[in-house]
Amino acid sequence: MFKTSTIHSTYIRLIVILFISIFFSANLSAQGKHTKWYFEATVELYNGSILKGELVEHTDSLIKIELLGGSILAYPKSEVKSVHVSDQKVYKKVKTYIFQRSGWNVSLFANLNLGQDDAGVGGFLNVGYQFNDHVNIGVGTGLQQYSTWEGTASIPIYAFLSGNFLEAPNTPYYHVAAGFGLATPFGDDFYDDAEGGLYVHPSLGMRFDLYKGTSFLLEMGYQFHNARFSRTDWNGFPQIDEINYRKFTLKIGWEF
Repeated sequence: MFKTSTIHSTYIRLIVILFISIFFSANLSAQGKHTKWYFEATVELYNGSILKGELVEHTDSLIKIELLGGSILAYPKSEVKSVHVSDQKVYKKVKTYIFQRSGWNVSLFANLNLGQDDAGVGGFLNVGYQFNDHVNIGVGTGLQQYSTWEGTASIPIYAFLSGNFLEAPNTPYYHVAAGFGLATPFGDDFYDDAEGGLYVHPSLGMRFDLYKGTSFLLEMGYQFHNARFSRTDWNGFPQIDEINYRKFTLKIGWEF
């Protein structure tokens, strides 16, 4: 008991350190966004011209505006009729994202269960609909080992809710999945049959939007799954094992 508690405490400390680092890097990214986007400014001249771009200088004698293409124009204040800066963000580099933070999206994950001895691996497939930057709802399934030694595995079928914390290309996100986990002996003779049970998997992650489309995802969570396995002992008597899996998980995936 002491050994298991110590290991869980170690994982908790690692997760806390990881996500403090993630949030810190995300905040730095958010603070540095002025190099990637600007609030659109509209400069109207007395000659009737209207210019839109980034306001790079605004003094009592001079107005400088950088257009989206990179050209910088300067005008004496006497030629400027009005200057208006909106709250609309304009990105200097236009990126093409397959995943636009709205509409349908698909994600694929490789999963590692961080167990004491016998971890187990697996994979997941999620299909969701993004309503806005902070709410994504969908369904998913997968196949994962709980014990490679004993040959136990799960096929979870679940609904999930996820969303981003920041409106930025790199952002922390949350993901909560809940449903039913089908249990299976998974090609091992140790267990004869299996029954599934409740499956719950909350997690936190970091999304990195890539330049040419997809998003790279790194996610850590804690998985709850109840299962029931039946086997025959050495004396030929039937045995029922009620197992409550509680394991930390590490997932790496792609979203598109």
